[in-house]
Formats: sequence, C-alpha cells, structure tokens
Amino acid sequence: MTDETPEHLPPPPPPDLTPPPGTIPTRRVGGIATASTVLVMITAALGVVYAVLNAFSVDDARAYLDGVTTEDEFIAAYGGALTVQLFQTLSQVAAGVLAVLWMFRVTANHRDLGRDSFWGPAWAIAGWFVPPLILYVIPFLVLRQMWKASDPSADWRSSRVPPVVGLWFILYGVAPLAIVAAQGFGSMGGVGAGTDSVAELVVDQQSAIWGAGVLGALAAVAWVVMVRAITERHTALTGERSRSDAAGGSRPIYLVRHAKAGERRVWDGDDRDRPLSGKGRDQSKALAARLHPHAPPLLLSSPYLRCVQTLEPLAERCGSPVTIEQRLCEHEPFEPVLELLTEVPDNTVLCSHGDIIPATIVALERRGLEIVSTPDWRKASVWVLKRSKHGRLSKAKCWPPPGKG
Repeated sequence: MTDETPEHLPPPPPPDLTPPPGTIPTRRVGGIATASTVLVMITAALGVVYAVLNAFSVDDARAYLDGVTTEDEFIAAYGGALTVQLFQTLSQVAAGVLAVLWMFRVTANHRDLGRDSFWGPAWAIAGWFVPPLILYVIPFLVLRQMWKASDPSADWRSSRVPPVVGLWFILYGVAPLAIVAAQGFGSMGGVGAGTDSVAELVVDQQSAIWGAGVLGALAAVAWVVMVRAITERHTALTGERSRSDAAGGSRPIYLVRHAKAGERRVWDGDDRDRPLSGKGRDQSKALAARLHPHAPPLLLSSPYLRCVQTLEPLAERCGSPVTIEQRLCEHEPFEPVLELLTEVPDNTVLCSHGDIIPATIVALERRGLEIVSTPDWRKASVWVLKRSKHGRLSKAKCWPPPGKG
C-alpha cells in the first residue's frame, strides 16, 4: 500500500461545475406540455363558440319564459349551446389533468437536480385544490418558481420572471372572479340546471358569458406562451431537447460569433490579442448558460483572444478545454470551415468571426441548407446547424445575441 500525499492527488473540480445534462435521469415534459396547450386552446375556442350560440338563443329563451313557446321547443333551440358547453367542460377537465401532470414533472425534475424549493411537486398538485383555490394563488407561485428553477444558468434563483406569468394569473384567476361577483354567485346555471334557470341565464347572463369567453381565450393564449417558455428552458436544463433532436436524426452544431470586444481602431496591440469588453464578458457568460445544457463534447475556437474568451465560461462549466482551430481564423477562406463542420461530433461549439460565419452560411445555403429563422450576424449570435441522420447539414436557425446585442 502506498501513501498518497496531497501533491499526488488531482485538483478539485471548479465549485460551479454542474453535471452535464442527462447524467441525472429526469422526466420528459415536452409531450405533455404540447398536449396541455392544445387542449387549453380547444377549451377556449369552445368557450367562444358557446358565447356565440348563447347570444343567438336569447330570443328563444325570452319566448319560453313569456310562455310563447314550449319547453321542448326551447330545449331544441338551445341544445347546440348545451352540447358545446358539455364538450368544453370535458376538454377543460382533460387540460387541467395534463397541466397538473406537467407541473408535477417539472417540479420533480427540479427536486432531483437539487433545485427544489418550498413550492415543490406536492404543491404542483395540491395547490389547485387548497384555499384560496378559486384565485389559483398557489399555482401562480409554483409557476413562478418553475420559471426560475428551469433557468440553465447557475444563478437561477435571481432569474427574472416574465410578465406573462402574472398576466395569466390575472386573466385566469382574478378577472373571472370579478365577473362572477359582479353578476352574482347565485345566478350561475348551465348543464344540469332546470329549464327555467337555463332560460334565465341565457337572458340575464349575456355579459358574463361573453366576458368568460373572451377572458378564457386571452388566458389560454397566456397559458400557451408561458408553458412553451418554461418548457423550452426546462428541456434545455435537463437535456431533453438535445435527446429529442438526436432521436429524430436532427443533430446540431453551434457556430458562435465571438462576443463584443474592444474597438479595433483604438486597440494599439496585435489585433489577435484584443480582449472582450465588459459587455462581451457578460455575453460570454450568458452563452455558456445557454449552451452548457447541450453538453458540447468539443469546444473549438479561432486563436484570436476574443474568440477564446467567448468560450471560456462554457469551458469552465463543461470541464473541457478550448481547442484552438486555425481554420476558424479571421481573414481566412471559408472552404476549410465547411470541411471542419463535417468532421466535428454532434453538439460541438465553434467560435469564429464576422467574416467567416456569413461566408460559411451563404455557401451552405447554396448547397441546400434550409434557413428557418431570420439571419443575425451580430456579435454573440449563434447559428444552430442541424445535420440529418446521413450527416448532411440540412437546416439552420439563428439565436440572437443574449440581452441587447
């Protein structure tokens, strides 16, 4: 047995090093999120249809209440609206079940990744049923926490929650309650109510029914935007998005333009040594937060300092070095870059310059590359190049620079 002295031990890992996505098993959430948003939109559409049919039935309801028509005639005239209301109720229940399941899976993943908080998986379910349940305050707080904890960056606790979360709470929780209170809690009717009550509802609750339909549609839009945004962040955090791309034969490479550097015209030294500016360092950290969840196996950079510094925060997160690649140099021909792109493994991140990247993308487009987003050539922009299962670069989209590029 040999004695190990401290100098023989490997150095400790960086304190902010996080496990690559996929090293901790997580629950998939993308499919449930999609199903939930589809059902929510269907529910909202049925609510609007019900409001329209209800408006067309006002004269029939008045005729029945005045004794001009029989109960059977009124039911026949209003039956379509009641059928739509029934389907809306069923759709709403299904959408609610999927929404709760989606929230539970996201919060359970956060717990497994060490990002749990007081509003954990249990509250994702119970919060919809405990007081004050009609306002949905607890689901609102859970969703706020879900947004924060889904941030791929290490500083996720300070992540700003977008206004759409609060907007959903107002449209879905506060505003409908205000409408019900204004109309009177005892005047609600619908499926299962007596014929007289239904007819009175048709006549007296037109404003409330229209308000519920419009608010339901607006709340549905806010829900879809919010769920998609949280799911996109969360699947980047867990690596689900990368796994889905790989399973579908869509394998990305990330081509990054270096972040902002000091002005070329005021730099006295060799331009190869021109460093990032303060804004550029912030951009490089934001890029690291976005790219780290994709677990890049290889980081390639132009030898220029500003390119190397752009990838350094990502290298620290991944525990991988930045490898110098001469073919990514400024003022070099783009053809060697095309060759390089065929050599690198999936999820490789490459950092180059504002002359090389546009020339490369244009050349690829001439060779059949489909660009599915608006091109952005600014510093710290990222081109996501997706390869087919046969290895050909087939699609590309561009991420704009983080923050104000």
